[in-house]
Amino acid sequence: MARDQNGAIHSISLSGRGLKSVSADLLPLNTQSVVHLDLSDNVLTSLAGLHAFEKLNSLVLDRNSLTDLSDLPILHSLDTLSLNQNNISHLVRLMDALSLKCPNVTFLSLLKNPCCPFFDELNSEAYYCYRLYVIYRLPKLEFLDCSEVDEQERRKAMRTGANFAPVRTDAAVEKLSGYRPSSVSVDESHRVPNGPASPVSQAGGRPHARSHSGMFGMSQYQYDGSHSEGNRFISNKDL
Repeated sequence: MARDQNGAIHSISLSGRGLKSVSADLLPLNTQSVVHLDLSDNVLTSLAGLHAFEKLNSLVLDRNSLTDLSDLPILHSLDTLSLNQNNISHLVRLMDALSLKCPNVTFLSLLKNPCCPFFDELNSEAYYCYRLYVIYRLPKLEFLDCSEVDEQERRKAMRTGANFAPVRTDAAVEKLSGYRPSSVSVDESHRVPNGPASPVSQAGGRPHARSHSGMFGMSQYQYDGSHSEGNRFISNKDL
């Protein structure tokens, strides 16, 4: 735990404790001053216990067992959310939850979830469509996965993002994204590195959008649209 100059707790790390849920006995008596919470490297399937953190600004949930955020409490102060390497497959359902419960999120990372297509050369179209939809649903985003949201991308997302709501079975999402359950071997060239979940979990802050090249040291996403089937949704005036 880290305290501010007045002795109030502002940062808590419960990383790597094998937690399935956030129980009250693990928390300090006063959670009102806590703005950063690291719950990475557990086996969380529920977030119901987070209702005690009304002023939470930064939340790290990397490498858990979450399938959705249906029991996430409303966190209007939440600015930074890292959900890498969970089991979230329904992107529309996730965006429904985030837009309602965390409408002010500006930094979001969903890498290595079934709902997040890999952004390698083979899946650049899928990742492009995914970004437009997520930015459309969360218009305050400044940083998604490992690259900044620029104004051109934001404007295109506001015009066309609704067209890219995924309608896919879990099997199709898995095939498209390259995701495999943790029990199955994954090509190491596409694996999110182990170690600290993100700069957020170490420093209790958020990455700087303009200077940060990627939350996991991965190259910034670029899409040239050269083989985009998704372009059929975009009219000439949008290009």
